[in-house]
Amino acid sequence: MTAALSPRDARVLRTGAVSIALLLLFARGLPAWRRWDADSRAAARRELGREADAAASLRRLRATVDSAEARRDRLAGLAPALLDGDSPAAAGGTLASIVTGAAARAGVRLGSVQVEPDTASTGDFTRVAVRADGTGDLAGVTELLRYLEGVPELLVVRELSVTQPDAGGAPDHPESLQLQLTVAGIALTRAAPRDSSLGEADSTPAGVGP
Repeated sequence: MTAALSPRDARVLRTGAVSIALLLLFARGLPAWRRWDADSRAAARRELGREADAAASLRRLRATVDSAEARRDRLAGLAPALLDGDSPAAAGGTLASIVTGAAARAGVRLGSVQVEPDTASTGDFTRVAVRADGTGDLAGVTELLRYLEGVPELLVVRELSVTQPDAGGAPDHPESLQLQLTVAGIALTRAAPRDSSLGEADSTPAGVGP
């Protein structure tokens, strides 16, 4: 028969059993806890990275919006200084009308007025120039230049040539000066979208019918 354990031996046995159970639990649970801790930290780092990316994207979006608003405000401020016209030809017509009107107010008789759009311009802004010749006296030529300087549109006189063909005329003969000038300005234009139906029509070979 098995001898009964004394209370002291029973306590020792229970203590050993508990210790062994704790050791087994610690040996198996610690690696699992470490894996869980590492996964939790990695997930937290990923979330922090996503939050940082979102914050950076928001800052870039705000900067883009601010830039767009600033550009819009600058364009709005420049609008009175730009020539009116949706195309270089229309802007050239506007500039020609300004030059013609200024000459009429100054009493200068204009001959030919030629629009010279800058076909090399790219983007929304286009340089437009008008070349004109005419006749008038010194006061009229001076008034013409003053009128061109005073218009709301920002214009520049690129070329100016004033000659007096009849320099040896009579003193009582009305003064007559020959004037040639080129006036330039800036227009805000946008290229018209290409008509896709025209492109499809052009791509159909000649002589091929339905």
